Amino acid sequence: LPSPGEPTPRQIAKTIIDHARLNVGHYGADIGIIRFRKFLGWYIKGLPGARFMRDRAFKIKTLEELEQFLGKII
Repeated sequence: LPSPGEPTPRQIAKTIIDHARLNVGHYGADIGIIRFRKFLGWYIKGLPGARFMRDRAFKIKTLEELEQFLGKII
């Protein structure tokens, strides 16, 4: 469990999705997700299994794939 004041995995996932949606809204669906992948790598850095998750994360091409990915790691 996170200590008081630390975000929960669900809160982190919501922040990731919100950030990705803003990126897609600004750059468009294709470029927005591609540009967002670097941020996704920063979000998952330090989590257990981050190397495997990062490899998968950098192949995500749509918001829907991102949501599925996050659903699996929460």
